[in-house]
Amino acid sequence: MTILFCIFTCEKDRDHLAYFKTQPLYEHARINFTYPFDVYAGSFLNSIEGNQIHLACEEDYSKLSLKTYNLVKFLIEKRKFDFLIKTDCTLFSRIFEIDHLKKFVTNRLYESSQYTGIGTFKMDKEHMTEWAEHRSIKNFDYDRVFEDKKTTRFYGGKFYCLGRNFCEFIAKEGEEMAIEHAKYLGGSEDLMVGRLWQRYRTL
Repeated sequence: MTILFCIFTCEKDRDHLAYFKTQPLYEHARINFTYPFDVYAGSFLNSIEGNQIHLACEEDYSKLSLKTYNLVKFLIEKRKFDFLIKTDCTLFSRIFEIDHLKKFVTNRLYESSQYTGIGTFKMDKEHMTEWAEHRSIKNFDYDRVFEDKKTTRFYGGKFYCLGRNFCEFIAKEGEEMAIEHAKYLGGSEDLMVGRLWQRYRTL
């Protein structure tokens, strides 16, 4: 089984990335998963250089939906894999459910579904507005995207896993939503994945 372990990072977070790589999770990934990748945006071309992936999109927290979409699409085109684990280099700066994380990885719970993760959140106007204000997000217009009060549950962007079948769906159907989130929802990539999962499940 081929598992890609992708750590989102950027130049200003090099200290977080260095600390991440001192943790048992990284050692487990290095030994048990296919080559862990450090994932950067801000390049002119999509490329893989050693253990780094460089993506041709802007490196901007408020546009992470584009980085995530580009990563999934690029890997679908360039790599054979069964699962893609997406995590963040700042994972250990704000630990949540660390015991669950250990169990999730060591017991391979990610194999149970095309979409799994750690830390479940819900999307509604109140919670999204609080998040945008806390992060000082300017590109946020909830009502432009959502006309109803429907709640979407999703796994937080610090750590989630996508099966290849779902990744193929994201690569094919996710571009428009990735752009929409970058324009109006602060680039909320984890919410984007949750919304795409809802569509995928109806197929």
